[in-house]
Amino acid sequence: MEIRNVSGLKILQFKEMDTLHGFTTRPGGVSGGNFASLNFGRYSGDDPRNVDRNFEILFEALGLDSTRVAMTRQTHSTHLKRIDGPGDAGIHEGVDGLMTDVPGMVLLTFYADCTPLYFYDPRRRAVAVAHAGWQGTLAKIAAKTVAALGEEFGVDPGDLVAGIGPNLSRENFEVSPDFLGTPELEEAFSRYLSPRRDRFTFDLVASNRDQLRAAGLRKENIHLSHRCTYGEESLFYSYRRQGGASGRMAGFIGLGDAR
Repeated sequence: MEIRNVSGLKILQFKEMDTLHGFTTRPGGVSGGNFASLNFGRYSGDDPRNVDRNFEILFEALGLDSTRVAMTRQTHSTHLKRIDGPGDAGIHEGVDGLMTDVPGMVLLTFYADCTPLYFYDPRRRAVAVAHAGWQGTLAKIAAKTVAALGEEFGVDPGDLVAGIGPNLSRENFEVSPDFLGTPELEEAFSRYLSPRRDRFTFDLVASNRDQLRAAGLRKENIHLSHRCTYGEESLFYSYRRQGGASGRMAGFIGLGDAR
């Protein structure tokens, strides 16, 4: 991903994804302390007035109408929601992925180490964004989002352009030996574990990438950010680095001109 200056904000974007989208970074907001400064975590412990102002700053920078923005309150599920217009704007509880084919609607999800997944079909003109924490990754939200785009909008996986945004890198995602927990998960995901002393590390990027490939996406249409939320403190919040007092970045996508 490349950092672009969008009306004074540092926004990460995939140059290969020719539609409005991005991933926010920390600078440019009004929050203080551990939440400094562009925090979108409504439930993070930050002053709600600061979070509201941060949303205003983002919407102003992107030229967005807040009545055409749909966002999630995530629960590490695989629940996906179709957005059909301004009537679906606002916060969707218990949802970890959003999709739409309505121009002008913008979809937001939130992150502090988990994996943002972006989807764009330039032929059918549909987009989606999904929040893949480790639970969502093991429950195959990446593959389920591809399937849902096919069911809802007739998307052919071979036409999809996908991006895997900044997240907790394999080097910094230590897990216990019993992380996978069941024989079924061991069979499906053990190849993404690497030993480290008495623990292991888990590769969220490779796991989600391979799910996309298995779901029918072409290798050349899957793009990686090569960014670690834990390791780049000046750019990103990280729950693993900061603990509970961590802000949230926003991942967004819509059918519109890339900014």
